[in-house]
Amino acid sequence: GLIKVANGSLYGQEFNGPLGLSYQKKTLAVKSDALNLYQGTAKLKAEIDLAPREPRLKLNAKYSGLNLGFLAKNIPGVEGAANGSLNLTGPFSSLVGQLDAELFRVLVLGQPMRHLAAKFLVTPDGFSLNSFSADAENAQLFGSGRISRDLTFDLSAEAVGLRLAGKGTLGPMRAGLQHFKGNVNWQMDRAFLASPFKHLYASGEAILVEGNI
Repeated sequence: GLIKVANGSLYGQEFNGPLGLSYQKKTLAVKSDALNLYQGTAKLKAEIDLAPREPRLKLNAKYSGLNLGFLAKNIPGVEGAANGSLNLTGPFSSLVGQLDAELFRVLVLGQPMRHLAAKFLVTPDGFSLNSFSADAENAQLFGSGRISRDLTFDLSAEAVGLRLAGKGTLGPMRAGLQHFKGNVNWQMDRAFLASPFKHLYASGEAILVEGNI
């Protein structure tokens, strides 16, 4: 059948729009060609296999025009839009995911980024980021590691060509990161987003150019 959802929520993510539902052979199928999600739209196709002891999900979604500032509940420093796809498979306690996104007016550590891709695992304890990449015209960022439920990032990372900027104890801070390879840690909160350079903790080898502290 077809239902229309208003103010729906899945894993805390709000959506609305028409959903097609069907059930046969212990499998619930969900489909929509026009979900409204974060001021953008999404096409969704999902199946939940209820036969195993723990239900299994298979989800494919394509989205366009997602407002990242709206998704982040207007946290300062988060803005821009994204088009792309999301795939999730597996039992609900251990979902394997793949994300691909084209980015528009999006800043990552003060750097305008054009594309993002990630492979990850979602468990009750948080997110395991198997691989992550983001790139701009003259910069690239790669990483893997853990993201906890309180949005604390603990990653092994490599970066090339980033331009970092923020506020430090002595005032504005700027530097060109020609190359970095090591470990990084931060919590994605308002303080970090307002001044990422000040609240990012890193260890490893780095080549900085054109620094201003």
